[in-house]
Amino acid sequence: MPRFNINQLAGWEPPVERGDLSRCETSGKEMHPTERAAEATAAWREKQSGTPIGTYYCLWCGAWHLTSSQR
Repeated sequence: MPRFNINQLAGWEPPVERGDLSRCETSGKEMHPTERAAEATAAWREKQSGTPIGTYYCLWCGAWHLTSSQR
C-alpha cells in the first residue's frame, strides 16, 4: 500500500533554496512563481530568523517576492 502524504494532498510546497530562483530585473528580489510558494518560503525564513516576513505580488515581473516591510 502506498504511503499517504498529507503535504501532497494539501498542495504544500517546500521552501525553495536560496540561489535556485530567478531574480526580478526591477527589484533584484527572488521571484517565487506562486503566492503559496512565497508564503512557504517566508514562513520557513521567519522561523529561522525570528523576523516577520511578508509577501507581495510584483507588477513588474508577475512573480511573488518576500519583504520585511510592515505595511
